Amino acid sequence: MLSNYLLITFRNMVKNKVFIVLNVVGLGLAISNCLVAYFIWDYNATFDSTHVQAPTIYRVSTMREFQNEVNRYGHSPMALGNAIRENVPVVDRVVRYFPGGVYFRIGTEVFNTELSYVDPDFFTLFTFDMIAGAAPTNKEEIVINDQLAIKYFNNVQAVGQTITQVLDSGKTREFMVSGVFRKQPHNSSFNRDAFVPFANQFVGDPGQQENSWKTRTTLFVQVIDASQIPVIESQIKGYAANNNKVREDFTIREFDLEPFVGMGVRNSFDQIRGSWTNQGSPQSMAIGTAVMGFLVILIGCFNLTNTAIAVSSRRLKEIGIRKVMGSARGNLIAQFLGETMFISLMAMVAGVLVAEFALVPGFNAMWEVIKLEPNYFGRPAFLIFSTLSLLFIGLLAGTYPAFYLSSFQPSAILKGKLRFGGTSLFSRTLLAVQFMISITAIVCGIAFVDNAQFQKRSC
Repeated sequence: MLSNYLLITFRNMVKNKVFIVLNVVGLGLAISNCLVAYFIWDYNATFDSTHVQAPTIYRVSTMREFQNEVNRYGHSPMALGNAIRENVPVVDRVVRYFPGGVYFRIGTEVFNTELSYVDPDFFTLFTFDMIAGAAPTNKEEIVINDQLAIKYFNNVQAVGQTITQVLDSGKTREFMVSGVFRKQPHNSSFNRDAFVPFANQFVGDPGQQENSWKTRTTLFVQVIDASQIPVIESQIKGYAANNNKVREDFTIREFDLEPFVGMGVRNSFDQIRGSWTNQGSPQSMAIGTAVMGFLVILIGCFNLTNTAIAVSSRRLKEIGIRKVMGSARGNLIAQFLGETMFISLMAMVAGVLVAEFALVPGFNAMWEVIKLEPNYFGRPAFLIFSTLSLLFIGLLAGTYPAFYLSSFQPSAILKGKLRFGGTSLFSRTLLAVQFMISITAIVCGIAFVDNAQFQKRSC
């Protein structure tokens, strides 16, 4: 029976090539929009997923009260790190992180490079894939990512090579490459080019002091026993007074231990100030692309429904003869739904190709804040999403035509008494809704592109 269904499907596709092509192209474009929305969701859902110890890591955030309003800041006083390390024994590890930019000279060329200053436990606390060498153990050592190693030395085996930092004063410092790590994915809080020990932050800048309560840094702690979080917060609350003595312009009410899991997305969605790590995609982007994808899918499904009804007059005799031969209505419904599912499957393949080679590269070029990296088979989430999307599209677009066409009586069909076209109330309603959604999608699309260009100019 399955082979018979497939043969009938193939014959009808050959007879209605224009119908098939139009719907595969239309649905393919719609699905490609949904895939972009899915990739943005996946970008946020997997943010910082590479860090194995993430569930035990917390950022020490600052709660500032100003004009009777409490706001969260992602940074903390620099001196707080040593204070916790020395006086709060239940904290397992303390890591400070400070991003910056420097100029490195390799031979005669000078490069502007993203450099971050980190405490020794940084590479123990966070997960980095070391290709060669190891984390730095003294101030004169540096670790760089594999892309930077190729850029500087044409080889990822750069351990032992020398990098010269050009200071603002005109003087230079030498670093030896102690290790090369695989560049973190873009949806990582630490997608930086190079890291050096935290003490280097004070070299060449006499105004910087490690135990300063004025200077800010990003502070992470590891707490294995989560039940100790309230205890730690109560113990460090008193240090807010140290800050308030020297920063009357930035008084702190208390410190809060914020889970590292989901931190990057919260930084973006909640617009947390003082966040110096990478952030997830903006909330407007995530919601906007999802709404656009859903609207365009509706247009594609309504178009498939209308065209299926419009060309169904060619299949009246087929339906009548099959019913006379004993075919049950359920068999006809299964046949028509199967054909719609097959068209949806071809559209899914077309949508993946359009998303991979057109929409995703165009999206990445349009937005500076995120870089989508499609992963089709690395995680089961994509297979679940594509399967559910296929079922949704097939059922939404094919249910009405399947039940409508299978309801005809064979006697009316074979006697030639049955006449219908595409002007029923249902068809007119679908066309009207399709037109309204199309206008809405066009307006939203123009606004989305304009906003993206504005964001790009503002960066």
